[in-house]
Amino acid sequence: MRPFKLVISAFGPYAKEETIDFSLLDGKNIFLITGATGAGKTTIFDAISYALFGEASGSSRETDSLRSDFAASNRLTFVELDFELRGDIYHVKRIPQQLKPKVKGEGFTNQSAEAELVLPDGKVRTGSSNVSNKINEILGINKEQFKQIVMLPQGEFKKLLLADSKEREVIFRKIFGTHTYERIQSFLYDKSRELSKGLEKSKDRILVNIKNIKSEEPIIIGDDFEITYVIGKLKLLIIESKEAGSKVDKELNRIRKYIEKCQIEKFQGENNNNLIIEAKKVYEKLKDRINDKPTIEKKEELLEKINKAKDIFYIEDEIIRQKRNRENKNIDKNNSEIKVNKLKVELRRAEETLINEEKREKEKLKLIEEINLLNEKKPKIVEFDKKTKNIERLSLKTKNNLELTKGEEKQLENLKKELKTKEALMKDIVEAEKEKILIDKEIKESTVLIEEVRELYACTIKLTDSKSRYEKLGVKFKEKEVSYKKCKNDYEIKEEIYMKAQAGILAMDLKENMPCPVCGALEHPTPAIRIKGVPTEEELKKSKRLFEEMQVEYNSILLELTKVKEGIDTLERDIIGSKLEKLSKQINCSSEYDNETNNNILNIGKQKAEKLTILKRNVDDIIKIIATKEPTNSRIEKVEVELKEREEALVILRKDYTLIFGELKGEEEILKHIEAEVPKEIRSTKELDRRINELEQKVQEYNKLLKLAVDMANRFNNSLASENSKFHEIENSLNEIKDEIKNKTNLMEEKIKISDFASREEYEDTKRYINNIEKISNEISYYKEEFKSLSDRNEELKEKTKDIEFVELEKYEEDIKENRIKEEIVNKESKEIYSIISNNTNIIKEIKAIQQEVQDKEEEYKVIGELAALSNGKRSPYITFERFVLASYFQEIIDSANIRISKMTGERYILKRKEDKGKGTAQQGLELEVYDNYTGKCRHVKTLSGGESFKASLALALGLSDVVQSNAGGISLDTIFIDEGFGTLDSESLDNAISSLLELQSGGRLVGIISHVPELKERVETKLEITTCAEGSSAKFSAS
Repeated sequence: MRPFKLVISAFGPYAKEETIDFSLLDGKNIFLITGATGAGKTTIFDAISYALFGEASGSSRETDSLRSDFAASNRLTFVELDFELRGDIYHVKRIPQQLKPKVKGEGFTNQSAEAELVLPDGKVRTGSSNVSNKINEILGINKEQFKQIVMLPQGEFKKLLLADSKEREVIFRKIFGTHTYERIQSFLYDKSRELSKGLEKSKDRILVNIKNIKSEEPIIIGDDFEITYVIGKLKLLIIESKEAGSKVDKELNRIRKYIEKCQIEKFQGENNNNLIIEAKKVYEKLKDRINDKPTIEKKEELLEKINKAKDIFYIEDEIIRQKRNRENKNIDKNNSEIKVNKLKVELRRAEETLINEEKREKEKLKLIEEINLLNEKKPKIVEFDKKTKNIERLSLKTKNNLELTKGEEKQLENLKKELKTKEALMKDIVEAEKEKILIDKEIKESTVLIEEVRELYACTIKLTDSKSRYEKLGVKFKEKEVSYKKCKNDYEIKEEIYMKAQAGILAMDLKENMPCPVCGALEHPTPAIRIKGVPTEEELKKSKRLFEEMQVEYNSILLELTKVKEGIDTLERDIIGSKLEKLSKQINCSSEYDNETNNNILNIGKQKAEKLTILKRNVDDIIKIIATKEPTNSRIEKVEVELKEREEALVILRKDYTLIFGELKGEEEILKHIEAEVPKEIRSTKELDRRINELEQKVQEYNKLLKLAVDMANRFNNSLASENSKFHEIENSLNEIKDEIKNKTNLMEEKIKISDFASREEYEDTKRYINNIEKISNEISYYKEEFKSLSDRNEELKEKTKDIEFVELEKYEEDIKENRIKEEIVNKESKEIYSIISNNTNIIKEIKAIQQEVQDKEEEYKVIGELAALSNGKRSPYITFERFVLASYFQEIIDSANIRISKMTGERYILKRKEDKGKGTAQQGLELEVYDNYTGKCRHVKTLSGGESFKASLALALGLSDVVQSNAGGISLDTIFIDEGFGTLDSESLDNAISSLLELQSGGRLVGIISHVPELKERVETKLEITTCAEGSSAKFSAS
């Protein structure tokens, strides 16, 4: 990845839009970013990081704080980056969340975060997460890897070097994506725990099953019991239970057979008793039916008479219906007669109305004549009406013209006054612009001076702190020096005693005629004497270890004390001296540094800041005035144009008035001549049309009334003829009904005579039973059927009961009840036995199944448990699976880094991965130490000085970059940016560091550096210069 062009707007200290074109480097692949503190050097790195990943380069910078405080409210904050990768150009743009002015109205509205990525093929991706994911895919690295191998920001440069094993594991996990190995560790650990718990649960289930065994005597087992013993005991228990169950079943069958025999005998007795009882009931019912026979015979006689009366009744019913019909016809006849008389009256009235309407025909002819006369005068009336309306229109137009003329004259006067006011305001604005130039110059000079005073004050505070720290370190050093010398002395004494005592120890084992292990002599005339109070080898090692630890602490404090003293000398000599001398004349203070310098500089800074605030406030007021220039000038132009337009419009209005007034007078003259020929009561077409319409409506009304009178007379005439015909029909029908009634009455009397009824009264008495004929018939049929059924059943029961007697059933019930109780007791005993058999049989099956399950789990646990312990660092070599993989990557990084650090340190230092196990159970494998070829010893990287730490960090970062590219296929990292620590290097180290970076650029990699080191400015030709002013910062490339 190589940046091609960067565009930033309202971002950090950059108030406006800035374009940084990296193509201007023209093959020079190393450049220096320079500028004053706070100018916005690191912001360049932040912008590139934000464009790619949506975050600033440093962990201390939040995305929400990226908007420039210098930017105008209407300027949008955004970053655009064009970068090249494998010959293709990609374009990415991001807009952070921010407030922006509303399009309509006052106030602000929220601008949501946006992102857009244009791919080489022209396809566009949008949305923050979509763009970030695609960038990760294109580059092959994520934001964490980017910060470690491409962009090395302030405060994070040494993280990889100084991190402990745990922190380094987190860093490498993100870079190399080894989460899978961690998940494998966790999976194996969880699986191992799951299997272990499963084994415990299975064994607990076996114990629960043993406790659930049902037996008269419990099975006693120890802690180490045998499953086969338990299963054998269970089988014996089941055999015994089955034998007992067989005996109980035999007794239960015997009881049930006896109960069944008793139930059969009881059932037969119940049947016999029921037959005897039923025979008595049937006999009693039969006697009752015999007694009912006379009543039934009477009902049969009545039924015969009812059937005869039914035929006569039908004739009588027809007579009644005809009489009802006769009454209805009489009513219809009377109604028809009334209607005929009423229609005769209505017909006479209609004929009178028709005669009256025919007499009004003369009035209708007069109306038609008047209509014709008005139609003849219509042209003159129309012309009169038209002229009248035209005169009214012209009068109104004349009035409106006069009002418009007065309005235009007033507007002209107002515009002239406004023009005069705006021209005076423009003179004030020109004066304000001149004043602003002078104040801006003063603000710029004050801003630069305040920044220089602020830097000077910061240096004096730093000097004070450094001196205080130097004093505290001096006290601490003296205390540590006493302890160090005492510890050193103790160790040297013990070492001397130990070495002297070695001869005495060897002499103890010497024997005559046996060679001395030192000189080889066979005789030993004066062997060395063993010294008392000699320390052991372990005591000597412990003393040496304490001495070495004390020496490291002593050297560390001494080194820190030296660095602080060098810093104090540098501040006093190079920084404060030069700055104070330069500023003393400008701020009117002494050029010599003393105890009062801090307070003097602080007070002067406050005074200058207060003055600057007042100047800015004044310039704000002036800016408000100047801001009105454009709208004021625009308004003057608009007023001048409007004045001209209104003057022209006024001339046209006056001309129009003259023409309209002349036309009005001509129309009034013509109207006087027409007025004599038009009736006074009808002077408009509207009145004319109304009068004609009124007359025509009257004519239509006369025609309508005449037609209505003719229609009425015809309708009543027709209705009267129709009703007369209907009246004669009713009379004829009434005569036919009378004849029918007479004939039916004669027929009914004849029928009564030829029937068996003694009289008309007897017929009337029988007639009332006609509606009950079906009921009486059913009663007779039911009696005959029931009588036959009872007679047959009575004979049948006599036959069945002749040889049986009534039986007492209580003795059978008591016997059955007694044996039921016995059956329940024996059945309960049987169920209990078979429940025990079923329970113990299931337990055998369950125990066997669990036993097989335990064996399977134990086999699996042997493998999984060992793998879990090994992968989680609980077995030798006591390192986790993930850390083992990371250690391999780390060794590659160290090997690559050593190529550079060896060169930068004159082959003094090389980095080493600490492989021996540390104290306790802490995980190792990613610890780093440095081997010093001068001393031949390894020591912790934290003991390196500031310059040495920078060189080691740079080498490690470059090594990490090499390894990531080589291990992640397809990744192309052609760029590295460094924002750290060159100021800690001496001249020779700086040369070595620059040489390493120049090697990178010779390989085609772009190297960008942020530094204040003067030597670096001299040695790097191409610079990206950041300049700042009151309106914000700007950036441009330059070559020395």
